[in-house]
Formats: sequence, structure tokens, C-alpha cells
Amino acid sequence: MAWTKAKTAVVVGVAALLAATSTTVIGVKLIQAHRAKTEPLAALSPIMMNVTADIAPDGTVRLQAIVEETNSTGRTIHTERIGDANLDIDQITDEFGKPMKFIQQPGGGHLVNLDHAVPSGGTISYTVEGTVPHMIKSTSAGIYEFGETQNQGNDSDMHLIEVWRLPTGATLLAKDPNIDEITNDGQIELRIDKIIAPKGGLAARFRYRLAAATN
Repeated sequence: MAWTKAKTAVVVGVAALLAATSTTVIGVKLIQAHRAKTEPLAALSPIMMNVTADIAPDGTVRLQAIVEETNSTGRTIHTERIGDANLDIDQITDEFGKPMKFIQQPGGGHLVNLDHAVPSGGTISYTVEGTVPHMIKSTSAGIYEFGETQNQGNDSDMHLIEVWRLPTGATLLAKDPNIDEITNDGQIELRIDKIIAPKGGLAARFRYRLAAATN
């Protein structure tokens, strides 16, 4: 009888331990799920952006953007939101070239799972590659133009470098003064290299004609 009572006590104790452990695991999962839902989608501030944009004849732009951001909040950040709904992302890689996971949001843009948590004051660097269909608008037969004021939402000075490669055979018709023109192996490259003040913007406009439309 004593042995039977002892076995009963052991079984009850193990059952209680398993129940407590299961409750703990479930509790942790619920907390993690809650954090994932409540964490801000975009909280990092860009401090450097290096963009290369290859323009196809139809106005589609192939982009590669190397981004460095800092956490200027008082909390640790695990995710970041890339808000351009028109950007079709092929891949996002960390500073070592390892792919990072991302999902498209129902309301537009993409949610990126950062490769490591970014504490307050910390930095992170990653590369985004993708395309924007018909980003360059056709105003008339063979005439294309691009124009926007870029506002990156930076909290401190940000170094912006952009290289726009016009289609082969294009003739540049107009550009903003802050854009430099360079010819590289017969292809026109438009370059921007500026420091953007906090919450500042930069106008980027240019217009060109394709060689096939000159006749």
C-alpha cells in the first residue's frame, strides 16, 4: 500500500509539472504573438542610402538599394516596414549576403524580419533588390520623365547616393541642378550625392528621349 501511494504521488507530481510547463510554453507563445502584433512596423531612421536604378526602354526600373538605418527609439526593434506599394521585391539580404524574410502587407508595402534585434541606438544594414513597373512616365511619343520629391523620414542627417542609368541611346533633355550627368561607355548616368537634413527632402527630376523616337 505504501508503494502504491508513493507511485500515485509521483504520477500526480509529474502531471502537475507537465501542466505547469505546458502553461508556461503557451504563455510565452502568446506573449511573443502579442509583441509581433503590437510592435511598430516602421521605427528605424535611415542614415545612409545607396541606390542604383537601371531604366528599361519601357520605363520599368530595376533597383538595388543598400540601406543603413539606426534605431532612434527607446525600444528594441525586430521588424521594419518598406512602404512602397509599387516596389516588387525580389530579395532582401543582410550585410553578409544572407537572405532575410519578408512578407507583403495587405495595405501595401512589405514587412521585413530583421536578421537581428536592433536595440535603441543600434544600427542595421541590408540590401533590397526589385523592380518598379513603369516608374518612368511617357509624356509623348519617345519622351520620358521622372519627377518626385524624396522624403525618407530620417531623424538625423542622411547620406543619399543615387545612380540612374538611362536606356542605351537615350538623349537627356532636362534635369535638376542637383543631379550630375556622366557618360559611361555611351550610356548616360545621372548621379545624386547629397546630405539630407532631418525630415528634409530632395527634388529629383529629369527628362529624356529615346533614340528610336528621334526620326
